[in-house]
Order: sequence, then structure tokens, then C-alpha cells
Amino acid sequence: MTVAERKQREKEQRRVEIINAAEKLFFSRGYDSVSVEDIAKEADLSKGTLFVYFINKEDLFFAVVLRGTEILSSMFEESINERGRGNKINRGPSRAYFEFVKKYPDYHRIISYYQSGRFDPEKIAQNETARKIADLRKEIFLMLEDAVKNDIGCGTFRTGVKPVEIVVLLTVIAEGIAAMRPDLQEALKIRGVTPDQFLSDVIDLEHFMLMNNGQQEENAKGL
Repeated sequence: MTVAERKQREKEQRRVEIINAAEKLFFSRGYDSVSVEDIAKEADLSKGTLFVYFINKEDLFFAVVLRGTEILSSMFEESINERGRGNKINRGPSRAYFEFVKKYPDYHRIISYYQSGRFDPEKIAQNETARKIADLRKEIFLMLEDAVKNDIGCGTFRTGVKPVEIVVLLTVIAEGIAAMRPDLQEALKIRGVTPDQFLSDVIDLEHFMLMNNGQQEENAKGL
């Protein structure tokens, strides 16, 4: 390894360590209650050194959001590759999203905060990391849209519904469930419906809603 390569490797490692420190604080205290000074102290760096790697606190937060978005993307991709045949194409990505929320609640929370409108759209448009997040989210959407097109093409889903509408609808449902009001959660609980059972039933209902009439009839006969 050359001197230049070693220095680059050390620089990349330092950047990862800074993101790790910022992530720990954002997860435990939220975005607004964390300062650049706090992050520098957690990373055992001076504030000036931190600014060599990141423009500001927003830039660091975006880096953590990108991490979470990459994990979600990989979970979607894995679910489609593993279950992308026949009538499981829709169930896979839906379950993958809920599994992400369950397994990575901190990433889900900061991604939701990122999407809340808290950050200036102009600043987001000018930030390199935020642009990477936007590009990755587009890739995720196209990946899900292609999966739906495949379901329509193989006859699993009914025709006449635009794939983009299906993806948007399922996304709205998933994000709405993930942000469910406490009183609705309580309504399910007192009636004996567990969170896992509710998610399973919702996914089944989504699938039944989208199935073509022929498959609905076959499923009804099997009941």
C-alpha cells in the first residue's frame, strides 16, 4: 500500500467514525438537541477537524439517513429476489418494509424526520449526500414498480391498474401503519389483535385487493 493509499484509507475510516458518533447521538437525542460540538466530542475530534469532513450538522444527519436508506433498499431488493415469483412479489416488499421498521426503529425514525419537511428543500437540493438519498429513493421506487409490472405481466395482479398507482398506494399504507396513532394501536390491543397479526392481515388484504379475478375465485374455492 502506498503512502497516498494509506492516507486515503485513514481518511475514509475517520469519516466513518464521525458518522458513527453522530448516529449514536441522533439516535439517542434526536436531531435538534445535538450540536456539532457534541458530535466532535463524541468522536474525540476538534470541531475544526470535523468540518474537514462534513459541511455542517445537516450534512452529518443526511449521511446517517443515507445509511438507513441503503439498508432499506437492500432489504427490498433481497425480498424481491427471494420471493419475486408468482403471488409472493407483493407480500415480500411489504413485509420487508415492516421488518425494517421493527428491526431498525432508529433509522426509520430519522428517515421519517428527514421526510417531514424540517429541512430546507433548497439546501437538500444543493447537498451531495441528500442528492444520493434522492437517487436511491428513485431506484427503490423503480425497483418496486418493476416488481408490480412483473406481477401484472404474469397474471397475478389485475390489469387496468397503473403500476405507479399500486406502488404509491402500498407506500402510503405502509408508512401510515408505521406512524399509527396511539389510540388506534390501543383499539387493536384491547380487541386482542397483535401488531404482527395486524401487519399480516393488512398484507393479505392488499394482495387480495390487487389479485386478478381469476385468482380471487381460485382462492375462494380453496377456503
